[in-house]
Amino acid sequence: KTGVPSGAFVPYGASDVNGDFREVGGDYISVKPEDYQKNVEEAKKLMAEAGYPNGDGFPVLQFIVDSNVQIPTFEAVQQMWKEHLNVDSTVSQQEWAVFLQTLYTDKNYVVGRSGWTGDYNDPMTFLGMFLSYSPQNHALFTNKEYDGLLQTAMGTIDQNIRMDAMHKAEKIL
Repeated sequence: KTGVPSGAFVPYGASDVNGDFREVGGDYISVKPEDYQKNVEEAKKLMAEAGYPNGDGFPVLQFIVDSNVQIPTFEAVQQMWKEHLNVDSTVSQQEWAVFLQTLYTDKNYVVGRSGWTGDYNDPMTFLGMFLSYSPQNHALFTNKEYDGLLQTAMGTIDQNIRMDAMHKAEKIL
């Protein structure tokens, strides 16, 4: 299902013992157009709870992208954040080497564009990136329970146990 929005980290198309991992696990956020306003209202509520009612006082967010990226997608997000949340943002294109240094080594950014294509047809190709010790964990996500569940998934050949552990891990993520 290439190009289908996913309401969780593992996209459609990754295999599960019971079919498609995303279809089995369901979405954690709705990506249906009819739920868009509900998502905006939830974002506004969370922003207010965090001390930024109507986006007041929220810092300007900077998207960093490499210089080879077309930026209309980022401009669309920028417009939506401003219109619906009153959040200002900028888009900063960086030369490839500078971008890699910023994103992967310095980790000095708030929002960075990165992509991942699964190496193999298994949810682990996506979930494994967020293990606390993974070199691909650019978000610096750390959760012992998450790591433990993925260790369980990696330590068994029983596909039912593996998939159950990965669904639980994704829910944490």
